[in-house]
Amino acid sequence: MRAPIIISEHGDLVVFEAKEDAEMYLEAIDVANGEYVGYDSEGRLLRLTPAWPHSATITDGESEPSHKDELSAALSGFFLQLGLPADWVRQASLEEMIDKAREYRANR
Repeated sequence: MRAPIIISEHGDLVVFEAKEDAEMYLEAIDVANGEYVGYDSEGRLLRLTPAWPHSATITDGESEPSHKDELSAALSGFFLQLGLPADWVRQASLEEMIDKAREYRANR
């Protein structure tokens, strides 16, 4: 698992530099209800498990990062929603979008 950790909640993204910070941010009930999708910076899908009563645990959901396109789409949608230039969003590589996403990381 490679930082940052990106958590998507219906199109809204929260970025964490440390897995532990993401675990403390997540609400167990929302994890149980499937409200979040988690990725690492390589496009690896993460397994989110409720840790009752208030948090979650995050582990690798796959050994090889096979969700790069899904992560890229989530980042693109997020950046467009924020009003970043569409030309930049269309042309940016996943690595460039990850670097940009770090500007929106959670302050914990």
